[in-house]
Parts: sequence; C-alpha cells; structure tokens
Amino acid sequence: MFIAGCSHKPVSLPKTESVDEHNHAGHNHSHDEHGDDGHNHDGHNHGSGKHDVDDHAHAAHEHDSGDADEHNHSHNGMTTVEISGDGQNNIGMQTIQTSLSDFQRTIRVPGRIVGQPEHWRMAVAAPVNSVVSEINVTAGESVDPGKLLCKLRVSDDELITRQTNLLEQVGQLEFVRRDEERLRSAVDAGGAAAKSLVERQHELRRLEISVAAAREGLGLVGLNNEQIETIINDRKLIGTMPVVAPGHHADEVCDDLPHTLTVSQINIVTGQRVTTGEALLTLGDYCKLQIEAYASESETPYIYRVLNENLAIAAILNPVGTSERNEKEQRLDGLKLLYIAPELDPQTRSLRLVINLDNEAVHESEVGGRKFTTWRYRPGERLEVLLPLEVWTKRIVLPADAVIQDGAESVVFVKENDTFIRHTVVEEYRDTNSVVLKEGALPIGEYVVTQGAFRVHLAMQNASGAKIDPHAGHSH
Repeated sequence: MFIAGCSHKPVSLPKTESVDEHNHAGHNHSHDEHGDDGHNHDGHNHGSGKHDVDDHAHAAHEHDSGDADEHNHSHNGMTTVEISGDGQNNIGMQTIQTSLSDFQRTIRVPGRIVGQPEHWRMAVAAPVNSVVSEINVTAGESVDPGKLLCKLRVSDDELITRQTNLLEQVGQLEFVRRDEERLRSAVDAGGAAAKSLVERQHELRRLEISVAAAREGLGLVGLNNEQIETIINDRKLIGTMPVVAPGHHADEVCDDLPHTLTVSQINIVTGQRVTTGEALLTLGDYCKLQIEAYASESETPYIYRVLNENLAIAAILNPVGTSERNEKEQRLDGLKLLYIAPELDPQTRSLRLVINLDNEAVHESEVGGRKFTTWRYRPGERLEVLLPLEVWTKRIVLPADAVIQDGAESVVFVKENDTFIRHTVVEEYRDTNSVVLKEGALPIGEYVVTQGAFRVHLAMQNASGAKIDPHAGHSH
C-alpha cells in the first residue's frame, strides 16, 4: 500500500487488528487535533508496525483545525470504562441524580455575628445602697424572667426612712378612717355636728394622698408593688431585697423553647458593699442576633437591588478552613437585609449591612437545678454573606468536582451499574463550588459521578494507554 501526497519513498505498513472508522490517509493531522489517538502523523513519517490503519485508500488532502470530529469522544476514542465495586469503594465514589433547579450567582462579602444592640446585653443594677448577702446563679446559666439572681441586705438610710414614713402614714390613715366612720354614724343619728365629720373627711383625703406619694417614692428606689404591699400588710420594714431577672423584649418563644436569658457575667461576691446603680450582673439575650456585613462602594448597585426587591440572601459560617464538602452544612439560607448603615466606615470606606438572624438552641441541659443552653450561633463568629447577582432557572447544577476540564472540553461521567460513560457538556457558569450546565446538556435522572470523577477520568485514560495530562480536571 502506498500513501499518496508524500514526498518520501513508499513504506509498506503491516496490517493491524484495529480499524478506524474515518478516512485519514494523506491527512495532515497535528497532535493537538487528535491527541494520543493511536496515530503518529507528524510530517507523515510513518514507522513500520506503529500505526492502526483502515483498508480504505487515503486521499491526498489536508484538514485544518476547524474540521475536528464533533462526536462525543475522548482523545483516545474511548467513551466508557468499567470499574469494579471494590474499586468504586476505594475511591469513595459518590453520585448525584440530575434534576432541574435554579442557581444564583453571588458575590461574597465578609461579615460577623453580633447581638441586637437594644437588648442582647443588659446590666442588672443595685436598686439601693446595700451589701450582697446571696448569689443565686452562676455564669452561663439560663434564667427565666423573674428568676432570683441575688439578695441584698439593705443599708440605705433613705430606703429605711421611706419605709418608716410609709408605715406611719398608713397607721394614721387607718385611725382617721375609723374615726370618720364613727362620726358619720353619729351625724346620721343626730348626736354629732356635721362640721366635725367634714374635718375628718378632709384629713382622710390628705392621708390617702400622703400614702400614695410614699408608695411612689418606694417604687422609685427599687421596690415593686408586691414588696410595698408586704410592708403595709406585715407592718415590717424590708431588710433584704431580692434581685430578679428582668423581662425580655423579644417573643415569648425562641426556637420552640421558652425564651430565656443567659448570665453572661457576675460582677459581685458575697459580702461586697454596692451602691445604687452599680452593675451586679450582666445578662445576654442570644435568641435574636444580627449579622453585620461589609461591602465596598462599588457593590452598592447590587445591594440596592437586594434591598429594593427584598431578595433572599445566604451566608457561610466560618469561611476560613471550611471545605467544599461541609460548606453546605455551614450555610444559612433565607436571610433578609434589614438596612444599610447611613454612614461609610471612615477607615475602610465600606458599607455596613445589617441582617437579622434567629438563633437556634442546639442543646439544653439541667445540672443541680440550673439550666444551661447551647446556641448554634454566637456573637463574634465570622462569616461570608452571599449577595445575589444573576439567576439561572431550570438548569442542571453539579458540584464543581463532578465536571472535569479536559483541555478545551468539559466532561462528566454517567454511572450505569459498574460502567461509566463519558459525556461532553457545555458550561454556562462555573465557580469554585458549582457548575451550571447549558440547557439540554444531559438527560434528567442520570446518575453523575461527583466524588471520584477525576479518578474515573484517570482510569479511562489508563485503560486506553493514553498519556495522562497532570493538569486535566483542574482550573488554574
């Protein structure tokens, strides 16, 4: 057999078992067109015994790069490979079934979790000058509103004086009230002058006003209505003042649990003398938190779009060190932008974005009658906020590791039992985590290899005897 169109002497080629389905005789193929496909056409210098040729005559004409084969094929002609069950287990193979979904292209901006400034930190202050006699909570304990926090022994002269005055006013009021009733009965019977009754009634009104004023005064120095009623009914001064947890400002239920406060810090010890207004403890409300994110001025149009269209946004917790595999577990979806701060940060020239975040109680325990709650989100945690830029609807979206970049082609492997079929696909968008495939790139319901896809690619190349490109499957 002779090769037409060559300037060198004819070379006799041995017949081989493999038969190519295309007419390649006399073609001027470059290595980039066909890769390692079993042909060595460099300058048509064919060595004996090294080529698989067909039985057809090769016409003397040339192909340019635009005439590449359009079939779905690997460079070596193989489109399938078989891997045993043990081999699949060795590479930790995982698959995903193709389905249509929406994908959102986003930009990431840094952020952190903070408490809601109006009530995530609240100081419990000493109502009067006193001495700490008991501390009834421990740091980290969860307390309900009204829970006893500590007891104070009153040493405030003003409070003692106010209580004494109240008792005196109440005693006089009761005496005048009984005398007024006696005079009213006497006047009705004609045995007393009406003038005396009127004077007693005036005195009764004056004492009622005095008692009301004394009650208000005790309320101002820290006593509640129940304590004041106790002074009046028992005729005793309050020498020990209990301090209880205040009511909260959020909903009654938090993550399906009773809304509690957490003792963040205890600033006192037993026997310590404290003054009016001094902070005894600090309580934290971790049920309702916020995210503060920081975006550059150039990203303002995207942020306005999110705010004006009320778009849902997402966030990734602890982005440093978060792998692609567990990023889904750290993802927060369905967040809403609350507002944009009215001023730029003077140092970084960045916009501050504020997003509400409902916390989740992941564990609640009780030890020695004390409750402790572990929350999922904690102020100070870093995160990245994902602001939406563009949306693709009804597309097949695959993990980035599932789509191998082999030269100019993007390749996926469909699993059918122990057989893996190579498919070339077209990407519409790719980022570090996901790939959006062009509409119609794959049938719905196919099982595509995700974890282990590159190992399948290597197995197919190894089975064909082709030279392995160490950079295949990686995007630089």
